[in-house]
Amino acid sequence: MLSEDLLNHIRRDCSLLDLVSSYTSVTRKGCNYMGLCPFHSEKTPSFCVYQNTNSFYCFGCGVGGDIIQFVMLAENLCYLDAVEFLAYRMGLQFDGKSSNYLSERKSIFEINRAAAKFFHSNLSHESEGMRYFTSRGLSEKIIKRFGLGCTSSERNSLVNFLIEKGFSKENILKSNLGLEYRGKLRDRFINRVIFPIIDTKGNIIAFGARTLTDKLPKYLNSSDTLVFKKSNNLFSLNFAKKEKYFILVEGYMDVISLNQIGFRSAVASLGTALTKEQSSLISRYVQEVYICYDSDDAGKKATNRAIKLLEDQHLVVKIISIPNAKDPDEFIKLDISSAKSRFQSLIDNSKNVVDYKSSELEKKYDLSKAEEKVLFLKNLSNIVSKIYDPIERDIYLSRICSKYGISKDAFGISVEKNFKKSEQMEFNKSKMSKNREKSSNLHIEEFLISCIIRNTDFVKHVNEFVSDDFCSDLNFRILDTIRNLSSEGKHIDIGSISREFDSMESGEISRIANLNIMDVSESRFLSLVDRFEKKRQIRNFRKFQNLDDDKVLEFLDKLKNSKK
Repeated sequence: MLSEDLLNHIRRDCSLLDLVSSYTSVTRKGCNYMGLCPFHSEKTPSFCVYQNTNSFYCFGCGVGGDIIQFVMLAENLCYLDAVEFLAYRMGLQFDGKSSNYLSERKSIFEINRAAAKFFHSNLSHESEGMRYFTSRGLSEKIIKRFGLGCTSSERNSLVNFLIEKGFSKENILKSNLGLEYRGKLRDRFINRVIFPIIDTKGNIIAFGARTLTDKLPKYLNSSDTLVFKKSNNLFSLNFAKKEKYFILVEGYMDVISLNQIGFRSAVASLGTALTKEQSSLISRYVQEVYICYDSDDAGKKATNRAIKLLEDQHLVVKIISIPNAKDPDEFIKLDISSAKSRFQSLIDNSKNVVDYKSSELEKKYDLSKAEEKVLFLKNLSNIVSKIYDPIERDIYLSRICSKYGISKDAFGISVEKNFKKSEQMEFNKSKMSKNREKSSNLHIEEFLISCIIRNTDFVKHVNEFVSDDFCSDLNFRILDTIRNLSSEGKHIDIGSISREFDSMESGEISRIANLNIMDVSESRFLSLVDRFEKKRQIRNFRKFQNLDDDKVLEFLDKLKNSKK
């Protein structure tokens, strides 16, 4: 079990502001600090650090909580590992039941670095790996820069090397560089060239590998480990992180070939389609992304998926079409001497999302046939209706109507109809949100919770208003958790309450806890409890009296004359 003293010490004495400042810039706003959220893309700061409660909340994406929740989100750790992370940061003795998480991570980093040196040392001029890389047009300089390598011809060469270096069999297995087969330790990568995957801090976190024989699967990547999760990382992000935009490609060789001709902004997902986590990661570094996937059907499908994920992060997305080649690497090799200028021309002539989608949509229809042209234009109007800015939408209307010889008025009606439909959906969502905010009963519930979290002396009054007919099920669960913590004699704060909730609910707890920025006296708190209880009695009375106003007024008179 984790020590409550340790948890309280971390929540109380480890500065969330200092920790957050290492992930994003924040500036003082009143008694709090505001900055761009490190967990989603935004142009206007909506991420708030509350110094009084050592907690955070993002008004944009809704995440929040205490310092432990922040580390869980920022470092993709479980609760136990986040506590150990913070304990290590503070120089505290960690007494949780874990597998020495930090020391194991350190060992895996060391194993990976030793393995990378071993793989690179195998690239002699006569090696099959070097012949492969040179046949792909890579220079020794770029091979060294990316730390490329290859496996030895011996099946157990790497694991034997690592054991000689003093690494344990257990940690070699955890690094995913070794596999146990019939009781013996064997190399995971055999007959392959190696691509080290490096994080933004310079740590080698994993490896990608391409086969040198047709008898094995073409690509094999490290599985997830304590230091690596493929859905949360990008190949070559360590080089691209300071660039103004990213070029998103599919393969390792695409990235390396682009780097060799001067485009350091190229990155690739790691053996999977782009993930939500990777698109969020991209948004931490740039505001503009050029998608340059393979030109085949699979590449187009992947492009459409990537567009959605990247636009969800409010990124500017452009699509590069590759002529006369399957992928960027193949395009570059058509003429190495002019590769840089030719690829720069592709960037300069890239299409925005609307132009790309409309050109791809056009390929599906025979526009010489009236019925197919009608279907095409209906689908195209739906694409244009997704443009929120009215000026931009009008420009596209004019261009499309001119290109396809149709009336702007007629096409505009179709676009506006679709736009208003989607706008109405957004309005309904907003209206629901505003109605929620306007609910006085809900506001009182949240304010009472805030008072209790900020002044635990008020916990003794919880039973006076905890009821199963709360406006919000979440509020009821929060107060029920507070009551349970109090009965167990445990410390009550945002962190201890949030352990029972998911990340989005933790965000709500942080928001609610920080509603009350002023100290509230116990008498004021009790008057709010009294007001809340009377409102609830009225609400319940209405239910049973079928909204009979005369009876409600009679009931109100009784309430006014009552002490409570």
